Amino acid sequence: MRSLFIIVILGISSKCGGQNSPHSKIDKFSFKGIEARINKSEKLKLLQKLVSTKYFSVNINSTESYGFGSYHVVDFNADGKLDVIYDGREPSGIETNNVAFFLNNGDSLRLVVKLNGDFTRIDLQNGNLQGFQLILTPCCDNSIYSIKNFKLSDSSNCFSPENSDDEQYKYTYGQVNEPDFCVSLESVYRYVHGTEFPRNGNSKDTMYFNQEAFLVTMSQLTNNGFQSIITKGTRCYILADRKFNKSAFCFVMVEIEDSMATYDKKVKTYHYGWIDKEYLE
Repeated sequence: MRSLFIIVILGISSKCGGQNSPHSKIDKFSFKGIEARINKSEKLKLLQKLVSTKYFSVNINSTESYGFGSYHVVDFNADGKLDVIYDGREPSGIETNNVAFFLNNGDSLRLVVKLNGDFTRIDLQNGNLQGFQLILTPCCDNSIYSIKNFKLSDSSNCFSPENSDDEQYKYTYGQVNEPDFCVSLESVYRYVHGTEFPRNGNSKDTMYFNQEAFLVTMSQLTNNGFQSIITKGTRCYILADRKFNKSAFCFVMVEIEDSMATYDKKVKTYHYGWIDKEYLE
């Protein structure tokens, strides 16, 4: 399993005036502050209400069962019944971690949301889930980190995951977003593995690309095949700048069409990286 290196990008607005450089290294989200205080026996009794589906198989027979610690007991809809949030590697062996929300219906815990990634943030207000943030780490021969912001939504704006018809795919990578308790995808942020994030950054000017170009990581100034080509006239937000080999480079956030997208094109997608200032005006 790859080590998880996360650059947190929280509360980012699409307006330049609200920008700050996402430079902090953080760990995965800790459930300590929101998890219900029950003992292992009580937790096991609750988990035995989990309902298996073709998207998520449950096999918890004891407190020593594989994955027991990855289930977290949280009343996330403030109805007084304990729900369950999963965050971990299930089933074992796949590259992508999964998160899942199980809603307590009294006699069972029903899967309502399952997505790929790891939690970096969960937002609760008065016990009610408001939204959360996930990071999807690069898999296989990919080098792109994706950070996705979701919020609780009504059925008219549910995120619609695209799943393969293959049954094994559904079990491993398949995603779920039930209309009676669903989330919407609000924004996506991407950066290439190895991108050097500035220690300090302040909101600066909006500029435009004066020619076709691509973002670099600073440690690698050439395109390794993963950077998207940015067309002339594309707007970017300058978050920081620095000198390198007598050239001026800017750390930018660029909204560009996402070639990796399998979701609604209306979702804002931003890429982070460095660009030689001579490509900007």
